Amino acid sequence: MKRLIKLISILVLMISCNHKNNSDKNENRDTLLINNKMFFLDSISESEFKNLSSDFPKQNDTLPLDTAIVKITNDFIKVNTQTGCVDFKIDTSLSDNYAKYAYKGTWKDVSIVHIAGGFMESSADFLVSLKNGQKAILWGSPKLSPDKTKVLSYSYDLEAGFINNGIQMFRVGNNGQLKKIFESEIKNWGPVDIKWESDTSILIKRAKLDSQMQEHFDFKRMIIKN
Repeated sequence: MKRLIKLISILVLMISCNHKNNSDKNENRDTLLINNKMFFLDSISESEFKNLSSDFPKQNDTLPLDTAIVKITNDFIKVNTQTGCVDFKIDTSLSDNYAKYAYKGTWKDVSIVHIAGGFMESSADFLVSLKNGQKAILWGSPKLSPDKTKVLSYSYDLEAGFINNGIQMFRVGNNGQLKKIFESEIKNWGPVDIKWESDTSILIKRAKLDSQMQEHFDFKRMIIKN
């Protein structure tokens, strides 16, 4: 009986130590809180980040410019969707109304047009659904997930504050709807570059500023779960 009690005590102690080690490990991991959900940021090497070839949408995911769908003039870009037109008015006057737009491509499998916009002190990207005419505003150039169901966008601005500093994620629905999964502005670091590693994970090149406003970089993996 004493032997059994001793074995149980040892087992309880081992479980307790293991739980503490796991807790300590989680406490030391970088995290990002988005919509009351904790995402862990696990360290990776710079070479692992650089060696990942991630370019979505790929060239064969885009269509040649169809002027019946996208009309480009010096004054505007007009996107003809199944539900009507979406206009982007160009204004090159040196005023607060300054707006310059550029057609960046049409994603064939999801029927989305990508337009980039530049303004007096900021920039933005726009995705227009050809199925329903929805226009989504993105903080930076969009990156389509390998399975073409999600769109990632990010922008980096820790100093000037003219643009957002953070990450956005959208879901692409079968009906062409672009639904925002999350949007997070980040205060203590900035996403310099982000790559899709898989349909459920991204790799992030982060920048932090020291007291002299010098940039220091590290590299993280973030799991994206539906």
